[in-house]
Amino acid sequence: TYTSSGTTSFAEIRELIRAGRYSEAELKIDATPAGERGAEWNYLKGCLLVQRGYYYDAMKYIEVACYLDPGNAEYREAKRRMEEGGKQYGSGYRTTTGSDSFCSACDCCSSLICADCCCECMGGDLIPCC
Repeated sequence: TYTSSGTTSFAEIRELIRAGRYSEAELKIDATPAGERGAEWNYLKGCLLVQRGYYYDAMKYIEVACYLDPGNAEYREAKRRMEEGGKQYGSGYRTTTGSDSFCSACDCCSSLICADCCCECMGGDLIPCC
């Protein structure tokens, strides 16, 4: 079920994310009325945040989606991939097609950002400028 009963079209937001039109998707998802922010909204918000590189925040939204709809295999798979580590962020959530896929330098950068977030959660700082 990708369309809410109200004014928000989650299918449209999915398509915007899939097309790499993150700013448009963010505007639509943030404009969704609070009463329509269920499991699908949380999942799509998490997917959008993953695409923008905000993995910690994305995981919180994905977890809420799983809590609200524990039987949804798509949400559980997204959570599992995020729990596996930084390399999965690029390969598991990029929705581009064709030859414009992630390169190894991007995977390395994503892993470093994730490692820095983990270090900061523990009171350290892997990358002092961030």
